[in-house]
Amino acid sequence: MAVKVIEESRISPPQHSTPPETSLPLTFFDVFWIIMPPVKRLFFYEFHHSNQHFIETVLPHMKHSLSQALQLFYPFAGHLITDPDDHHDSVPEIACSHGDSITLTVAETDSDFKHLSGHHARDVSDFFPLVPKLDSQLLALQVTLFPNSGIAVGITNSHVVADGKITTHFVKYWASLCKLGTENPLVPLISESSVFPFFDRSVVNDPKGLDKLYLKQIRELEELIKSNQVADALTPIAPTDIVVRATFVLGSVEIEKLKQWVTSKMKSRLSLSSSDTAFHVSTFVIVCAYVWVCWTKCKSRGDNEDGERLFFAFGGDFRGRLDPPLPKFYFGNCIIGVAAEANKRDIIGEDGMVVAAELIGRHIQELNKQSKMEGGETYISNISSVFRSGAKVLSVAGSPKFKVYETDFGWGRPRKVEVVSIEDSGAISLSESRDDENGGVEVGLVLSKLEMDCFASQFQQTLKGVTD
Repeated sequence: MAVKVIEESRISPPQHSTPPETSLPLTFFDVFWIIMPPVKRLFFYEFHHSNQHFIETVLPHMKHSLSQALQLFYPFAGHLITDPDDHHDSVPEIACSHGDSITLTVAETDSDFKHLSGHHARDVSDFFPLVPKLDSQLLALQVTLFPNSGIAVGITNSHVVADGKITTHFVKYWASLCKLGTENPLVPLISESSVFPFFDRSVVNDPKGLDKLYLKQIRELEELIKSNQVADALTPIAPTDIVVRATFVLGSVEIEKLKQWVTSKMKSRLSLSSSDTAFHVSTFVIVCAYVWVCWTKCKSRGDNEDGERLFFAFGGDFRGRLDPPLPKFYFGNCIIGVAAEANKRDIIGEDGMVVAAELIGRHIQELNKQSKMEGGETYISNISSVFRSGAKVLSVAGSPKFKVYETDFGWGRPRKVEVVSIEDSGAISLSESRDDENGGVEVGLVLSKLEMDCFASQFQQTLKGVTD
């Protein structure tokens, strides 16, 4: 894939529009992400104009609106200081000052826009040149032009600065400024009750000193990763395999049928009354259970694999779960992850969907009880033990609640949104369905070509068997 850089520029918030010198200390919610790879997301848009038209007409407006957006979301232009007090046990912080900026790269390519923005299997390497690299920055952006056919907006950000709720909120806010052309970035422009990020870290209570404890444990986990003791869990695809990415869609009608089917089976298994269920069988539970079953059936490993341990890891937004709750747009990370554990034989068995749904659903119930971070001292050590076990770990990136298809720069809704970084993490990505606004879900995966062919077959067969 040929990608040619046209220009690189540095974009800052408007002069003197941000606090002169400030810092945001990392909370225990942030510390975990220090050693994790950056998040890379691509938004594909149809755009039937020449490169010259974009550069002369659209690009200046994009730059201006980006500068305005950074006035409100200025920490994205800051820098991570790992030892603010020159002490090894000091909690890192995000330092912000006047003159901070982010890199915006503009490039062009002769690649096939429709091919890359489809759902079918595509070579993962075709996507790497479309997202910017991240060096010492916390956020970098790239706009790649497909002459007379489309635009790809690539975002690469360090997870340590903020979670997916905030980063997608920032991109949607930038897009809305670009679309509506306002000169006042403080005017709410997107369909949220409040668009203003909340920066006060003192609202995160940490009486147990989890920030320093997590920092110590994260450094120990980092040493394990460097020594390849957790490589099997973090790198589920052999480097010699042909690796592809593809998207699978579960429509709202299919999801409802799956919910009914699982609920019925669960009542039978657990001898529940017709008015009682073990937990709320949500769209998230059903989609994740379905994908976990199909994914597991297409993974193989040597002898005695039926008894193999599996983990399904996912996180929950804790802003509303904490006591007291945090503001809706608290800026930073506010995710607590859990990992449902199972034997492979149970997930691929006759009642695999029910087993998977019950495990995931019960862990969500447990998340809802963690308003005071009970047992938080063992959070990182539990993650380390999962990785060290050598078990297969499937995790989740993104969320249908982010509403990424509402990101409109003035060219209409995205044709496709991809989470490129799932190739690094081995996760699946979830978003709302572009074409089914009643509750459909898009699932992005990266697998070897053979595994992807198997997954596509399992996805269709299992769905047909349940919904017929």
